[in-house]
Amino acid sequence: FGRTNSKLILNGILDNPDSHEFEKLKAILIQSCNITNISSMELIGIDNSCINGSRGVNIYQSNITANTMSVIGVSNLCTSDGRGVQIEESELSIFEGEFYMMGT
Repeated sequence: FGRTNSKLILNGILDNPDSHEFEKLKAILIQSCNITNISSMELIGIDNSCINGSRGVNIYQSNITANTMSVIGVSNLCTSDGRGVQIEESELSIFEGEFYMMGT
């Protein structure tokens, strides 16, 4: 996936589901992906779920190559293990531009 001079924007909001049987939900999940040659990539994930293990943005086992990248993840913080941003077993390569990440 990817093309030079392309822009990838992902916005996700995770609201409180009706059932409390869920665990570890993600507003944005990028898993086992190879995303290359992106000019600009913006990820904004908001977790309002109050569910244990939930994430605003989760990047897992992925390779991402971009000129600039912005990752913003917000967790409601009503659980002890919520995360705004979690990046695991992944490789992020930023060329010529900036990398910005904020997680709360």
